[in-house]
Amino acid sequence: MATCFTAQQPITTYSACDRTAPPDLRGANTVAITADQIFGPLPDAAEVIRVTIRLITALFIGGVIGLQREITHHAAGLRTHMLVSLGTAVLVVCAHESGMTPSDVSRIVQGIVTGIGFLGGGVILKLTSEREIRGLTTAAGIWLTAAASVAAGLGRIGSALLGTVLALFVLMALRKVEKKIVRRVFGSKENNTLGIDNTDGDG
Repeated sequence: MATCFTAQQPITTYSACDRTAPPDLRGANTVAITADQIFGPLPDAAEVIRVTIRLITALFIGGVIGLQREITHHAAGLRTHMLVSLGTAVLVVCAHESGMTPSDVSRIVQGIVTGIGFLGGGVILKLTSEREIRGLTTAAGIWLTAAASVAAGLGRIGSALLGTVLALFVLMALRKVEKKIVRRVFGSKENNTLGIDNTDGDG
């Protein structure tokens, strides 16, 4: 037992295992410290709202891009894009909200970009016999989903949504334009020497 003196009156404090402490105070400090170490500091209302908005925005980004890929019958569809966007946003939000320095957050973003590169490489399929490569657009869509989710995780909601709108414009509005250009330049499928799949104008 230790006694701390102030200008007004002494204040008695007890250790967690002090048997001289009142029963209602025994182990109180130990429980509080353990809970704080396990769960971390409880967020305030502002932080909860801020984190929730950023994660929902990331889910929305992955949902709209993934839905477009799902409708056009590609391997990486709705759930894949939503998981990529949510995972990316969680990493960035946790790093940003935990008080990491900008350089530390930058290294986390670099790791995300590298990991998404491997994931995008997994959806690219090269058909050697047909001299075609499929999945490039899908891989690029996954990469852009992660990039927009990073912006959402950092609180740049406007930039993230603007990038998503432009991505949908590229994926949907430019699809027919791309088909016409490819057919006019390369002609038939047999004359395509670049190994790019132009059967539907979308890889």
